Amino acid sequence: MMVDGFNFQGALSAGEFCLNFTQLTGTPVVDVTFRVNMERETVSAGGVRIAGSFTGWADENMTNVGNNIWEITKEMEAGDQIQWKFKNGPNGWESNAALIDCGVDDGSANINRSATIGDVNETLGVYCFNWCVDCDALSANESAFAKAIGVNPNPAGTYVNVTYNFESMVNLNVRLVNTLGQTLLERNLDNALNGSERFDIASLPSGAYSVVFSNGEQTVAKRLIVE
Repeated sequence: MMVDGFNFQGALSAGEFCLNFTQLTGTPVVDVTFRVNMERETVSAGGVRIAGSFTGWADENMTNVGNNIWEITKEMEAGDQIQWKFKNGPNGWESNAALIDCGVDDGSANINRSATIGDVNETLGVYCFNWCVDCDALSANESAFAKAIGVNPNPAGTYVNVTYNFESMVNLNVRLVNTLGQTLLERNLDNALNGSERFDIASLPSGAYSVVFSNGEQTVAKRLIVE
């Protein structure tokens, strides 16, 4: 750059001065968009939220952009190693066991989603809430046993019904399990074909639980939110 009015030790012609600037570079800041598909969930009145290492594990509300997809965009530095979970309402944490394929153990019996941030803007994969795959893949791979059982209402308050509709009779074991893997309620249903069983959950604290079904050959967990 030439600046009029200066003469630098005779090295430059009179009236010119050369300034050499060195560009200062820092860690790139990028936009990271988090998206989650809620099509398999009953969305809480509190909406869908995210909490993670980049929020101090405080809730931040996500936006419904249509087709059951909720999203939020955050500024982050390239190279950041982050952990997070989505939440269905204020108490609706994603369960730990379901995230083992895409998460990291935080050292206190929690499995959190994790990623390392790149140096360009990016949108992370649109995963099904509480799973490490998209909802279409989950539906395609779901077994007939898993499709024959259900949990409602969900979120639940004082009770929850487990429903089943099998093509032939099975001996069905049903357990309600907390995030530490502890069995809180259990029931064995011999020769189950179709029907429902009601569980009283009025005494349970608000939070995320799993209803675990087993027929002796397959085990399937359905996520339950208690409000």
